[in-house]
This record gives sequence, C-alpha cells and structure tokens, in this order.
Amino acid sequence: MPRVHALRTYDLPDIGDHLIHFTGRTGGRMGAPVDIRPLDAPSRLAQILYNGRIRANRTFGTEGRAIVAFTESSQASVLRLIHDGRYTPWGIGISNQFVFDRDGGPFLYVRGDEWDVARTAGSRSRT
Repeated sequence: MPRVHALRTYDLPDIGDHLIHFTGRTGGRMGAPVDIRPLDAPSRLAQILYNGRIRANRTFGTEGRAIVAFTESSQASVLRLIHDGRYTPWGIGISNQFVFDRDGGPFLYVRGDEWDVARTAGSRSRT
C-alpha cells in the first residue's frame, strides 16, 4: 500500500481541518437503513460511539455505492445549518487526516462533460 502523506493543516476561517458527520437531519433520510431511520439524533450518535464506526449508506448520485457523508464547512456555516433547522446539533467530528489515513477522500464536483474521464480515473493502477 502506498504511503499516505500528511495533509497540510490550515488556520483559516474558510478552510477547515475537520469534518462533521451529523446524526440528525430534517427532512428525508435518503437511503438510511431501516434500523437507523427511526432513531433520533442522540441515539444515532450513541450507536456510532458504541459500535466504533459510521455506517456507509447508498444515497442519491452515488450510482449504488455506499458513502459516509460529512460536512467540511466553516464553524459559521455549521452553526447556520443548525440554526436554519437543516441539521440538529448532534454529530461526530474527526480530522481530515483520519479519513485520508483510512482510504477516504473528498467529494468531487465534476463537470458533466468531464464525467467519463473522472469516472474511470480511479480504475488506473496506483504507483
């Protein structure tokens, strides 16, 4: 396995070094497993802490692949998401490096005309 280089850290208001996985979202549950759907946000967080893992789920736009969703928003943006009622103030925070060390990576925005190239880029061998 190739060595994962440490990420550069920043002390800037608009670039964070940490991610948040919210355990409570208002509205639909977008593919959450049936055993998770009825749980409230504190219960979901307790389940993550008890099991020591965040379960990946299939959601829209992932072509059937399971993902774990995080926000990398600034503190002000996270507070706004909670204040506006989109998310409840329950979740777990981890560092970007923690995710990278476990083969996780960022969400990528890809232009539609570049989708085929981006989709096959991950199938190339890593050196």
